[in-house]
Amino acid sequence: MFRFGEPKYLILLVLSLMLSFYLIKNFYRYKTKVFSIFSEEILQRVTRNYSIDNLFKYIIISAIVLILLSIGIMSPQFGSKVVDVKKRGVDIIIALDVSRSMLAQDIVPSRLERAKLELGNLISLLKGDRVGVILFAGQAFMQVPLTTDYDAARLFLRNVGVDSVPVQGTNFKSALSLARDMFINSQQTSGARVVLVLSDGEDHEGNYEQIIDDLRNNGIKVYAIGLGTLTGEPVPDNTEEGRTYKKDKAGQVVVSRLNEGVLKKITSSTGGVYIQGNNKELGIPMILEELKGLKKGEISSKEVYNYLDRYWIIALISAVLLIYAYFVLPLLRNRRGATISLILFSFLLLSGFSPFLRENPDVKEGNELYQEGKFKESLEKYDKAGKSLTREPLLHYNKANALIKDKKYNEAYDELKKSLVGADDRLKSKIYYNMGNLFLEQQKYNEAIDSYIRSIQHNREFIEPKHNLEMVLRMMKEQEKQNQQNKDNDKKEEKQKEDKKQEANKQEKENKETPEEKKERMDISQAEQLLDSLKEKETDQPFSKFLIKEFSNANVEKDW
Repeated sequence: MFRFGEPKYLILLVLSLMLSFYLIKNFYRYKTKVFSIFSEEILQRVTRNYSIDNLFKYIIISAIVLILLSIGIMSPQFGSKVVDVKKRGVDIIIALDVSRSMLAQDIVPSRLERAKLELGNLISLLKGDRVGVILFAGQAFMQVPLTTDYDAARLFLRNVGVDSVPVQGTNFKSALSLARDMFINSQQTSGARVVLVLSDGEDHEGNYEQIIDDLRNNGIKVYAIGLGTLTGEPVPDNTEEGRTYKKDKAGQVVVSRLNEGVLKKITSSTGGVYIQGNNKELGIPMILEELKGLKKGEISSKEVYNYLDRYWIIALISAVLLIYAYFVLPLLRNRRGATISLILFSFLLLSGFSPFLRENPDVKEGNELYQEGKFKESLEKYDKAGKSLTREPLLHYNKANALIKDKKYNEAYDELKKSLVGADDRLKSKIYYNMGNLFLEQQKYNEAIDSYIRSIQHNREFIEPKHNLEMVLRMMKEQEKQNQQNKDNDKKEEKQKEDKKQEANKQEKENKETPEEKKERMDISQAEQLLDSLKEKETDQPFSKFLIKEFSNANVEKDW
């Protein structure tokens, strides 16, 4: 793709074309006038090195150079290059317990909600580190792969709930195994690798000793934050009406207590640290201090730069043409000064001296402020730069990112739409990816899906939108499932009300019935029971046994 970085200087190109046309037209007038007075033979005798043909060539070359320099000032841009951006940091995988016991409220507002809040703050303070997220209960799955896209990681954390994992319980073995596999399958770095577990420590599975040995042998440390109190708290049950609590098979209310033993064993065996969280402080500052002391590795990522400045090509061609005219074409001395000036100007243009081809200082300062986390200040610089760079898609894209950080989502969306004008495919992919994240923030799942698909279409090598698309689809399925459950509960309530109403009507009717009518009804009931018993004898196995088998396979022993 091709574009001009400074299209506002198009007027210079128009003037150059007009001037070139004027020079060529006047040359032919001059030639006609001279040859009407002198013959070419006489002119050659009078002027030793003078040549009408060489003069014409000089004029043509001058016109071409003038046009080329005008094009160079407009800053032609095309092509792209991939640059390896290297940062130093550690790899962190957050393993968050989303079992139902995490709904206990001995940590305000609940263990899970407080963990999500503190993890969001932790991710915001990371610089250069890669972070991934695992959710686990009865089983574990990857919520966010190892990435430096902190905004996406925080976004998906905010949408986490106890329904994010279909199988309830607490399975540390599954979570730690998945973390190990994520480290092994990701880009290897020389830095430390850490698993940060946030859980109440209630392990329903056990048998995690082997995976601990694997983590230790691979140099992977496990840090853990214990959530809850030793006295415990009843586990809320959001599957029933009102404020109820989970009950075990014996009908007793389930009380979830912090099990420090499991967490301490895992951390001490891998060289990590265990911290008990409380309502005042979960321990995130202590985790950050521990991370600072770990070995930093070089984490490389590829940044694609598009629409590269190619004005130097124009300047080089201009310089070659002028050198040819200066050394090859014998011209009058008073023309040499102009030629030398054009050559110098061409080389200055080649070196980037031209003021319109240097990086805009406001953009540069805005980028530096953005990297320092001063988003409001960076917005001011981008606004200032936007007064002169009105059609620069990357400027609008950077401004949109700053607005997202400042939580001005509507304005950010407007800037992202502006950045689509003139953007190449790779930049469009990033723009649509950020649009998808904005829609996801507002729980507009259909719009988010559409944006992620567009992002993938523009750059199929971009991994993040593929992963986010998968997460959104799963969230929509969970939401649809929850809506269906709510509808089923509403229908169940309506049916119960209707049954009660019918039972009341039936009772009222029975009170009015005669003894003979009651006897007849009882005989019909007995006949129906007899028919059912005959049907049951015709089968090899009673239907009730299939029900028991089905339910025994579907339910887990401890689903909290």
